[in-house]
Amino acid sequence: MTGRLSFGGILRSEWIKLWSLRSTWWCYGVTLVLTVGIGALLASAMSVSAPASVDDIAQAGFQTQAVQAATVGLGFSTLATAVLGVLAIAGEYSTGQIRSTFAAVPNRVVALLGKLLVFMVATFAVAVVTLALCAAATLPLLTAAGLPVDLADPDYWLCLLAGAGYVALLGGVALLVGAIVKVPAGGIMIVVALILVLPQALTIAGVLAQQTWLLDVNTFLPSNLGSAMSAYPTGADMAGMGSDAISLDPWQAAAALAAWVVVLGVAASLIVRRRDV
Repeated sequence: MTGRLSFGGILRSEWIKLWSLRSTWWCYGVTLVLTVGIGALLASAMSVSAPASVDDIAQAGFQTQAVQAATVGLGFSTLATAVLGVLAIAGEYSTGQIRSTFAAVPNRVVALLGKLLVFMVATFAVAVVTLALCAAATLPLLTAAGLPVDLADPDYWLCLLAGAGYVALLGGVALLVGAIVKVPAGGIMIVVALILVLPQALTIAGVLAQQTWLLDVNTFLPSNLGSAMSAYPTGADMAGMGSDAISLDPWQAAAALAAWVVVLGVAASLIVRRRDV
């Protein structure tokens, strides 16, 4: 009698496989250090005169600065997570280990889904811890700088949670890109271009050519969607002022980034099923 393969068993296997890689510890470690370090540097550079009284508008500005200090490092640290996402599956193709994975789980789409879920959950958990540590590091610095941050404000914590969600979704995008191209170097190049190069290029082209549609396309790139997701509500509203380009609410940005994962997931599933390893 042979044991029946369960999805829970697949998830446990992928969990063990992920945490047995040195690259996992290094990339998550870099994510933590960069996020906390850059956030602390920004917070230490902030300084305001302590107001005699704080109205709602001023407090919203302080909350926006607090969120920026806690999440500014994500713009750099997500590169490490994206690289790890590519390596999590493309690395198996390069070493041939993917044959063992598909031999153990004949349904390749299920194997891909298990790998994707484990990586996104692990990345989300690491990002939550990282942003919590960053908040703990930046809040005393902001208080010393004269910024009275309201810790009872639920929007502050929702922004940090959204930042963690952004890191997890971006990691999913990177893993699926790795599944599609199979080559680690190629997958990393595509992801880096998607996160860093393309947003800058479209911004410059849109401004110089005065083409709003280029700026609209830029809005839907993963890194800009992440910025919109984790923006404090007032900051998100102000971001679109003075521009005809599309401005997204945090929930809209989250839905758009989730759509990236779904579309790439469908493409990766079709490719994984139809091609040889």
